[in-house]
Amino acid sequence: MKKIISLLVTVIILISTFSITVYAETENITVTNENNEILAEYSVVINDTSIGSRSPMQKALNFARDSFEEGKILTVTLPKGEYSIEKSLITCSNTTFDFNGSTLYRSGDCTVMFRIGN
Repeated sequence: MKKIISLLVTVIILISTFSITVYAETENITVTNENNEILAEYSVVINDTSIGSRSPMQKALNFARDSFEEGKILTVTLPKGEYSIEKSLITCSNTTFDFNGSTLYRSGDCTVMFRIGN
């Protein structure tokens, strides 16, 4: 009996010393032009609202802003899922955002989810 308890305690100690990696499902946010050609992609963790999702979304919006051409509209498409936004996203006039049935949650200090930039 002592050996079994000793073995269990050893196993518990070994398990607690190793970090456990949780698989996080990722997909790509895409930026497409009017011909539906993918111009840029940014990886985002889907369905994990415990982490902030703003950074890859803002990178896609920044790409659209920096790729501005008069009369051209770019579309930022978010993979379907749930996302946490910890700070306002800044978008510009030449950009549409396809939420694809996603849900965005405000977190942290986020009071306004979207702001219009230049």
